[in-house]
Amino acid sequence: PFVHAAPGGKNITTDTAVKALYASLTGAQKEVMAFDFNHQLRKRVSANWKITKALIGSDTFTKEQASLIHDVLKTVLSEEGYDRMLRQTKADGGGIDRYAVALFGTPDSKDGFQFEMTGRHLTVRADGNRTDNIAFGGPIVYGHAAEVPSRNLYFPETKATNKLFQALDDKQQKVALVKKSPRESAVKLQGKNGTFPGIGVSELSDDQQELVADTLEKLLSPYREADVK
Repeated sequence: PFVHAAPGGKNITTDTAVKALYASLTGAQKEVMAFDFNHQLRKRVSANWKITKALIGSDTFTKEQASLIHDVLKTVLSEEGYDRMLRQTKADGGGIDRYAVALFGTPDSKDGFQFEMTGRHLTVRADGNRTDNIAFGGPIVYGHAAEVPSRNLYFPETKATNKLFQALDDKQQKVALVKKSPRESAVKLQGKNGTFPGIGVSELSDDQQELVADTLEKLLSPYREADVK
């Protein structure tokens, strides 16, 4: 998991790819897109924003550095997920070259080290699995704004969710259905005493729980196997 095979037979891990990118940066580049690990930018969650002015296809990066960024992405996404991401960024944001990158911390820091890419309908993080018990390195975002629902790149996820909802009885549906989506900033970890809208999975039958598992599997399919597990 965390590895992709590069041309020439070399295996690249998330850690080696992010470290190589950081090592290649000049002082001027770091001023634009490198921050302390606990910087507030790393904690922001939004479905449409550019984390820095360091766009992948801009003069900020050399072609070699842009290639390293793609190496990082290939280690945190499944092969199919990487392909869908390229198509989604082209459809929603004019191409991945218009998406922005930031780095938090340094490779030898004990506090943490993380790569983050953001843009329209996308937030991807890569931390080399340095943060215990946090899959993906923190909150992520992905989506696609297709005019026709059936042409949405993530329509299978919608179909699975609808299938699950239709499997609930009337009483369960009333509990499960949230009429208004919460603000993105309101979706956060709350600990063992957290309270959440909707219906608990433990309240569902075995066959309904299987549909929950199938839905989650599809929702997580764009990402690497280790995080999915």
